[in-house]
Amino acid sequence: MVLENIDTMLEKLNTIKAMGVNISIDDFGTGYSSFSYIKQLPANTLKLDMDFIKDIPENKADMAVVDGMIMLAHNLGMKVVAEGVESQEQYDFLTEHNCDLIQGYFINKPLSEERFVAEYMSKEKETSSAH
Repeated sequence: MVLENIDTMLEKLNTIKAMGVNISIDDFGTGYSSFSYIKQLPANTLKLDMDFIKDIPENKADMAVVDGMIMLAHNLGMKVVAEGVESQEQYDFLTEHNCDLIQGYFINKPLSEERFVAEYMSKEKETSSAH
C-alpha cells in the first residue's frame, strides 16, 4: 500500500509518527521492501524476515546479510527484531551482533492470553518477591 503512492503515504506515516505511534517495517528484505525506501520511511523498528534467520549458523551468506541489516537499522536509529528464532545458536549469533529483540519458538510457541499470564506472570511474581 505504501509503495502505490509513496509521497502521500510518507506524509501520512510522518503524521502518525508525530502522534507518538511507533512504526515497524515487517519482513524486511523480502517482497516489496527495498533499501531505497528504508531511508525514507519514518520507522522505529525493522523486523528481519525469518527466511534470513532460519539457516543461521549454517548459511554464512545469511549471517552476513543479517549482520549488515542490523548495522544498517541501528545506523538509521531503528531497533531490530529477528523473526523465527528457533535455536540457541541463532539466539547467540543475534545477541553477539546486537539484535535488539527476537521472536520465535526459541522463546515459546504462540500462547493464549490465559496460558501466557499463567506461565509468565507467575514467574514475574516469583522473581520480584525473591528480591
